Amino acid sequence: LRVVVAGRAALTALPPRIASWRYARGARSLLVNFAQSVGTDSAAIKMFTSDECQANFQPRSRGATSQNQEAEAEQDDDDDEDEDEDEDVPEQVEEVIELLLSSLTDSDTVVRWAAAKAVGRITNRLSKDFGDQVLENLLDRCFSFRETDKAWHGGCLALAELTRRGLLLPERLETVVPLVCDALHFEQVSGNHAVGQHVRDAACYVCWAFARAYAPDVLEPFVARIATALIQVAVFDREINCRRAAAAAVQEHVGRQGTFPNGIDVVTVADYWTLSSRRHAYTVVAAQIASLGEQTYRLELINHLATRKLSHQDVHIRELAAEALGSLCREPTQKVIAQVNEKIIPDLISKALASETGESTAASKLGSGLASGTVQSRHGAILGVAALTEVMQEHISADNQGTIRNLVPSLEKIRAY
Repeated sequence: LRVVVAGRAALTALPPRIASWRYARGARSLLVNFAQSVGTDSAAIKMFTSDECQANFQPRSRGATSQNQEAEAEQDDDDDEDEDEDEDVPEQVEEVIELLLSSLTDSDTVVRWAAAKAVGRITNRLSKDFGDQVLENLLDRCFSFRETDKAWHGGCLALAELTRRGLLLPERLETVVPLVCDALHFEQVSGNHAVGQHVRDAACYVCWAFARAYAPDVLEPFVARIATALIQVAVFDREINCRRAAAAAVQEHVGRQGTFPNGIDVVTVADYWTLSSRRHAYTVVAAQIASLGEQTYRLELINHLATRKLSHQDVHIRELAAEALGSLCREPTQKVIAQVNEKIIPDLISKALASETGESTAASKLGSGLASGTVQSRHGAILGVAALTEVMQEHISADNQGTIRNLVPSLEKIRAY
């Protein structure tokens, strides 16, 4: 209640206007998106992008002429620029913003959610410089290896609210997108369980907001990274709500952006129902998606299984990851053979023979699995090596074959059992 009241009070102290500097995507058409993705029906694109059609999407006031509208728009722009230059934010508003940013790390979800919405509303009435300072403080406070899952969750909610309102400008995407991709794999091990499900779900919400807020040419440099991360969550996440949230974000990108690789085929394979079963998602859906693109999907899915899921604290996830790794490497291409022999198998054997340190790295806190040397990490590594040996056989290099033959004696020698 305190956060909600403070946010509303800050709004009364600011002028009731919409930020003139916010990003506006403009008119959108699903017909054009599908026509561009398929590469046909250019007449539809020309019809929608014509000056006459675009004019119909501009807001009009009754009885006003086009000349009056242009003059009013120019006058509004001048007024907004003057307001941005001369605006002096009251000290009370600064105190409220500090309270809201602190509340993003609160222990209660409802408080973090209220603070995120209040940050979006207030930033929508601030100048561009002040709004940029709010975003900078948000990134510094919430997205750090030292922060808890609550800070990452609140930060993702706030980013989603800013994105929905067009307050996250395109030039900031280069900084924000890597943080969101890290949040998609966030998982902190605490005792016998792990936390981070709500963080991954909120990160999917941010990706969903990206698809709705930005034009395809703005997101194009980040499409490959976003697509890879979302597909990994959609098929390999432990929780069903995260898998479905990632699938919903993928569908939004395919429908509104039209730039996801093999987007229509991916949406057809990975939908609400096919991802409901964890085993089906690991063993069937993942293989179907991998067949759609080797460089975009197959290699990234294999690397994700080897680096993250085989080190998961849940034994069922480790077993499914080994089974999925074998299915993805069945009938391997030259790129898959090279990746497995040069990186995957050596890394897995190194994890299997690593001494137990009991320490977690910063990367493991973001979902890269447990530290090397733990029983869980060693178990997953051995399962992965066994699955690869079974399906690849003669495709494994001679050096790796010798190392695998000596794996069990080496484990006995160091008493790693």
